[in-house]
Amino acid sequence: MMPEDKKLLMVTISGPDRPGITAALSQVLMKHDVEIVDIEQASLQKLLGLYFLLDLGDASESKDSVIKDLLFEASQLNLNLNFKLFSRSEVEAILLKAAAENKKVEKHKKPEVLFSVDFLHPGPGRFDLGQRGNDGRT
Repeated sequence: MMPEDKKLLMVTISGPDRPGITAALSQVLMKHDVEIVDIEQASLQKLLGLYFLLDLGDASESKDSVIKDLLFEASQLNLNLNFKLFSRSEVEAILLKAAAENKKVEKHKKPEVLFSVDFLHPGPGRFDLGQRGNDGRT
């Protein structure tokens, strides 16, 4: 995909941590066919910091519709949501940096996988993501 086709959106979510938040927001993204380019999550003292880098290039609806639905879902979950749409020059810089990092990884030993997603099963009103560590424990 060429940089002009990329429509990258950075979404930051914060608020009280509880089960089901990532699943609820991911369902909104799936509904709109939005690609999650990168995701980071941190939890400290029962507070959540969740960060999505999204590619809206192949979204089934307009970027405004995706943002509106994410804002609504975050409001329903009593979370704060901020977003930033990247300019074309920022997208090009991100793609160049990603390409450079991929070359570094190819030259060196691949990083060890700490967690992998093994299963996705429905829970009461949400989805639970099962993860298994290197030692085989869930």
